[in-house]
Order: sequence, then structure tokens, then C-alpha cells
Amino acid sequence: MLEETRLHGAEIKYRFSHFSPSDRVSLIEAMWDKMFMIDLYPGNRERFGINWDEIVDMILRKQT
Repeated sequence: MLEETRLHGAEIKYRFSHFSPSDRVSLIEAMWDKMFMIDLYPGNRERFGINWDEIVDMILRKQT
């Protein structure tokens, strides 16, 4: 985000703090899709896709 905007790190953190956790996940997933061009090449989802539900489950299992 620093590279794509003229915002300072503190301003970016401030703006992110106003997102709900589900909004943050959606934003991260959108950025991930953009990085690996999943919208243009759907086959990339299998190569580079990320399953956020699975990651959250793994984190929660480690905490218990």
C-alpha cells in the first residue's frame, strides 16, 4: 500500500483500524487474487489460492 499510495505508514494503520475483521479478510483476499491474477487466469487459484478458513482453524487449534 505504501508503494501504491502516497499515505504514510501511520495513516495506513489508522485506516486499517477502522475495518472489521471480516472486511480485513476480504481486502487481503482481494489483494492476493490481484497479485496472482486469479481474475484473469482462474487456474492460478489452484496454484496460489489461499484458504483463510483453514488458516484460522489451524491458528485456533494451536491456541487450545
